[in-house]
Amino acid sequence: MVPVIEYVYTFKVRLLHNSSARETLLLSEWVGMGDRLRYCCLKAAVRQVTLDTWMELLVSSAALSKKEMRNNLSERLIDFLYGLQPVQYQDAMDKIQTTWIQAINDHDIVVRAVFALIKNVRLVGFWRNLLDALTTWLKRRFDSPQLPSLRTIHQHFAKDWEPYVELSRVECFTNTPTAVPVPLHVALFEFGDFVLQACINATQSSPLLWRIIRRTSPYFFSEDSEVVMSSEALDGDPEFWIRGHLIVKYQPADQGGAVVTEETQIKYQHCRDHPRTEGWVHYEDPQHNYYRRTICTVSGKLFLWGDPICSLYHQLLQTTLFYCAPGNKDSDVGDILTVSEMQQLPVETLVLVLCSDHLRIPEGERTLLRCLNKMIFGLNVYHLGPDAQLPRSHSGAVEDVTRLYRSVRWCFIPLDNIIQTLRWTPRTTGTRT
Repeated sequence: MVPVIEYVYTFKVRLLHNSSARETLLLSEWVGMGDRLRYCCLKAAVRQVTLDTWMELLVSSAALSKKEMRNNLSERLIDFLYGLQPVQYQDAMDKIQTTWIQAINDHDIVVRAVFALIKNVRLVGFWRNLLDALTTWLKRRFDSPQLPSLRTIHQHFAKDWEPYVELSRVECFTNTPTAVPVPLHVALFEFGDFVLQACINATQSSPLLWRIIRRTSPYFFSEDSEVVMSSEALDGDPEFWIRGHLIVKYQPADQGGAVVTEETQIKYQHCRDHPRTEGWVHYEDPQHNYYRRTICTVSGKLFLWGDPICSLYHQLLQTTLFYCAPGNKDSDVGDILTVSEMQQLPVETLVLVLCSDHLRIPEGERTLLRCLNKMIFGLNVYHLGPDAQLPRSHSGAVEDVTRLYRSVRWCFIPLDNIIQTLRWTPRTTGTRT
């Protein structure tokens, strides 16, 4: 009480002790004190943060009216998470009350906090808790009892492009004399005002590079980087995240013309809080070199999320959807719980989750096919005799069913399972697997 009374009469904070900072904070919040006293209390309390108090302090920090104060305190709290050790994960799951996330209005703090919690508390059960909390936060953000589809959420932030794209086969080649190779710039994909660009330069140690660049950039046909000096330069841009997996096929000079296949991950964050250089990033091992008349093809999948919150929600779904059952339950119970979760998701959300290369599934594609069959044709299909396993009615539009089954990697499915699925599929519906 003493620091509060002191501040009321002098507008100064000199008698605050670290041991009582948290209690002083609660009192100052209760009587409606301004940011200055609460910030001083929070600074002292954050220095002694524990797993028990972490979420409470984050919510209090996010409630300050001044952005600079909010960011300063939240960064210190997030730094605390990066010091956690694996032996502390279970303790963190027990003590960090993720449901409090719904009380945070600051979008950027939610993004940074959820990202740090996913990365630093690696327990599927905790990720499930985070998913539930983020779902509640999104419902509150969109003022809807039912969460919109992931595609709809994306389009709320970025209407100019779809959240998912497949590059089936993009060919890159040089048309220059073999004696005078020059850099070749190839647009792999265009979205909104931006381009995912590749550069082939056979004379460099890193002959194949990629970057995200604006269409109107003066550096579009240059190998120089476009440097963003401040966050103000990004004020008019959407804050998008890109996550992707690409396959590059090319002919290195040391392989005698043989085609080499490389796989690479694309990760890019276009955010005002962390402006960065739009520079070149290596595709693959820079030790490889190319013929001067280079020919290569690029294929793969890209998620181009219009806001980081979409990427985080997608990541939590793809890592937890097939792990919603307790570990001691048999596969039938697990399938029932998983199918129930799948049925609660909008089809557009489910399709975006199932087509991800990072989808985590116990026993792989066979589990995915089994759960899809139970969701489309009924939970009892695997318990019926052969006579009953004939064409059955399915739920949902034919187009939606087709999109869901296209997410299955059929090359990993035994032939017997494929034939069984076809027997359940009535020809009159036009459903194809």
